[in-house]
Amino acid sequence: HRPVHRIGVVVDLDGLPMFFARPQNLKLFRSIVELDSELFPEMIKWVLLVRPPRKFAAVWKVIESYFDPGTRQKIKLVQPDETQAALQRHVSREHVPRFLGGYNRQPRLHCAGKIPRRL
Repeated sequence: HRPVHRIGVVVDLDGLPMFFARPQNLKLFRSIVELDSELFPEMIKWVLLVRPPRKFAAVWKVIESYFDPGTRQKIKLVQPDETQAALQRHVSREHVPRFLGGYNRQPRLHCAGKIPRRL
């Protein structure tokens, strides 16, 4: 048997453009979620969606239905004023970047960069 690794993920939504919510983009996102669920079942321990744009909560109501119930329970949409407290519950403060209220000046972040205007 291969060991099962479970990971926690912090997704910083700051700067997410609302054109992300266009139907063609959501359709692509749904396909990615379905593929990820097939290839990597039960790998997620928790996901924190931090610093969401103001209108993201409405988009989340649509997107959350793309995830199976077990996965959906692991994802938390964190309000901006709750970001530091949520991060402290899940991540050691020494690993949290300063811009998110931690101590780390040079975080090693695995990020994809800015979301392109066209997907």
